[in-house]
Amino acid sequence: MKFISMIALCMISLASHAQSAAQDTAIYQTVDTVAQFPKGDAGWQQFLNKHFTYSRAAMQKEIQGVVVVQCVVEIDGSVTNIMAISGPQELRNDAENSIKKSPKWSPAIKDGVKVRSYKKQPIVFRLQK
Repeated sequence: MKFISMIALCMISLASHAQSAAQDTAIYQTVDTVAQFPKGDAGWQQFLNKHFTYSRAAMQKEIQGVVVVQCVVEIDGSVTNIMAISGPQELRNDAENSIKKSPKWSPAIKDGVKVRSYKKQPIVFRLQK
């Protein structure tokens, strides 16, 4: 009888672990606290001032605009699945590279737990004369 109880307990434990692992892979669009760059918007501006690139070809053609980059902020704050989803085609690669260079973000929180979440980050390309 003890042996059967132990097997049942192990099976329940494994099922519980599998269920929580499945939840860990979900990517949320709606969260209680959105993922954000370290030190918020001011930190994002500082980061862009140091690491932002604007391709020479786009500058020569005077291409400007806003590129929206969608990515996933992981539970550990790393950024994955980076893809420009709107904006001038000539600027999209530069925008994606800016996100790729970023340090870890503060992950989103849902129901008091860190979760994977989608993040849409606009990046403005504007030439100054």
